[in-house]
Amino acid sequence: MNKVKRYTLVTLVIGSLLLFGLAACQPDGKGGDANEDTALSIVEMTMADYAFGTPDSIPSSWMTFQIENVGAETHEFILGRLPGGKTFEDLHSEVIQPLDSLQQLLIEGVIDSTEFAETRQQASPEWTGEIEVFGGGGLVGPGQTARTTLKLKPGEYVIVCSLLSPNGRRHDFQGMARPIIVTETSSETEAPKADVTLRSVGREVSVDGQLLSGEQTVALHVEKTPEDLEFPYGSVFLAPLGQEEDAEDLLDYSEDLHSIEFLGGVLAVRLGRPATSRWTLSRDAMEGDCTTPKRRHW
Repeated sequence: MNKVKRYTLVTLVIGSLLLFGLAACQPDGKGGDANEDTALSIVEMTMADYAFGTPDSIPSSWMTFQIENVGAETHEFILGRLPGGKTFEDLHSEVIQPLDSLQQLLIEGVIDSTEFAETRQQASPEWTGEIEVFGGGGLVGPGQTARTTLKLKPGEYVIVCSLLSPNGRRHDFQGMARPIIVTETSSETEAPKADVTLRSVGREVSVDGQLLSGEQTVALHVEKTPEDLEFPYGSVFLAPLGQEEDAEDLLDYSEDLHSIEFLGGVLAVRLGRPATSRWTLSRDAMEGDCTTPKRRHW
């Protein structure tokens, strides 16, 4: 008898983390629609240690990022549109390089985390607060592929992975930051139809539909964020649980990030700006009961 493969669905609203332990105990999902790819504008993206492989420019409107992690570490990507008059070179010289030097002092023990946070805030140029985040994709483990669809406006963007390596240094400081132009030309496509919709309202998340085995498209709608949060963003991603693990085991995923087999998701979704991700859950034999949903706030 095959063992049930269980998953944890991790939904992060900045300041609030909610976990749902899910067993693949439902019937097979619909599977991918063979005609869906022809209706999407797809961007092929590779993630390596530490670089992105993407086109230099892409159309605006709905774009689907087909992600392949060819590195040895877990990666993500987030797209931010730079304010008028600012370029990637400005971001690199005024933000990335100074923060990298500051982080090195933290790693070497010259400064502590409090000094790092205070100095980082003081050193960041005011114009960085005008960077408009349009979402992203991940987390994606080594050897995994994922798909994320975002709606983009024309402009000059920066694409970054801000995860930490085991040595404590951020990926974007090591080369995972690059410019990408979103052109005035529209992709003239729509978002893929969602099989399951997650709605984030304040510090609560509701699920419309069921996560099934096989391929499914999941949409995240951030409809309200807690009033005490500075940034109105939400994220959702998926990871399998071991047979003896509980969803609680992955609550503090950041401490052992690269040992978890992340399968993709959507990151930094803004209020009223939905995004989607396609997941493939194992088709192992279905035995036993679904694990009890669990929830915890930070």
